Amino acid sequence: MKIENEFMLSKLDKLDKADYRALSIIFEHLQTAHAAAQRSHPGFVASSQGIRTRRDEYDRG
Repeated sequence: MKIENEFMLSKLDKLDKADYRALSIIFEHLQTAHAAAQRSHPGFVASSQGIRTRRDEYDRG
């Protein structure tokens, strides 16, 4: 599991093994759903960069 968000990385240190495993399973399901959406809708793109960009625009006001 690759996590690029620094906030999320800082929180991972505080998780116990069961919580980390549950989080890993959630990410696996999200990746599977994203891949399925890309197959059925080739123009579909969801990325953390896009989310980060919108958040940055919101923060700037």
